[in-house]
Amino acid sequence: SNNVVDDDSENQTGEFLKLYRPQFLECLDNALATVTQTRVSKIRRKDVVKANKFLIALKFFHCQGLSMGEIAKRIEMKAQFQVTRLLKLKEFRADVTHELLLMLKSRVLELARNYSSVESLQVLESQINTALTEQVSSLIAEAEAEASSSRSEFHKSRFAKRLCEYLDSEKVMSSE
Repeated sequence: SNNVVDDDSENQTGEFLKLYRPQFLECLDNALATVTQTRVSKIRRKDVVKANKFLIALKFFHCQGLSMGEIAKRIEMKAQFQVTRLLKLKEFRADVTHELLLMLKSRVLELARNYSSVESLQVLESQINTALTEQVSSLIAEAEAEASSSRSEFHKSRFAKRLCEYLDSEKVMSSE
């Protein structure tokens, strides 16, 4: 009967998500790095100084919880809207989401192939896609809430924590 397959795939999904949690952070780190680097190179092609300002502003916002107005003063921009335009946080989060889901899906399907028949792989794939999408959405929602909340009650979201770890690593700050 059908129920057996359902129970089985429930267990497999559970077992699977356990395997996959450490992968989530690794993929998140990779997605943040990719998106940051892409953004920096894109800005740098037009304006090296601005590319450095972007990195510094990103750090001030996510790692130190400074307001856009405060950041404008520190990086010598006239107005806070210029910082908002430089950071494009919503677009940045959307790019991270896109990268992260691509990376996760390919990695997860690789894992899934190890222990699934073709039929249950299809069930598994759709359950996993749902689970991944939910997980990524909650990560991004937390980052959005953080970005729009008053900066005085600044708590770092998981998104910000991982981004700050990346920004603090030597991989980034390049002022070529």
